[in-house]
Amino acid sequence: MGGKASYNTVITIKKYSNRRLYDMAHSRYLTIEELGELIQQGFDVQVVDSKTKEDITQAILTQIVMERDGIYLFSTSFLHQVIRNREGILGEFFTDFVPKMLDSYLDTRDAMQRQLSSFTNPWLMGGEMKMPFFNPFLDSKPKASTRIRTSESSKNKKQERQRIQAQVRELQARLEELED
Repeated sequence: MGGKASYNTVITIKKYSNRRLYDMAHSRYLTIEELGELIQQGFDVQVVDSKTKEDITQAILTQIVMERDGIYLFSTSFLHQVIRNREGILGEFFTDFVPKMLDSYLDTRDAMQRQLSSFTNPWLMGGEMKMPFFNPFLDSKPKASTRIRTSESSKNKKQERQRIQAQVRELQARLEELED
């Protein structure tokens, strides 16, 4: 099962008292890691307790988030604080603010990826290199017209530099007059 899924149906998973998870859609048992992989592939799941028929999806998804790949998302002290302050502003933070913040982050990330993919490599044009390749068999001397343009350009730069230097000298002279 590779790639991203885009199914409108929700896969029902039954959780048995022995902690086993059963995928009703594919008639197979799953580990908690495999259930996480299904979700990463784009499937939506609903986890139901086999005895009580209670929807325990949130608890299982929380377990997946908290224990993914043996890496715990939150420290023990943080979790103690969450449990102690579950009511009020902290509860509102997790139920209202965090989902909105995550949606905003994902939207921004996707927009950035689309924007970056629209840029093309400046050295490529139509899949071909715009920059010439080195060819040892070609004459390495620039053409006369290129040499003329280069010398005119350097002459213009030299004149501009001299003009600016003259202006600086003039401003220095004015400053000295004002100091006297």
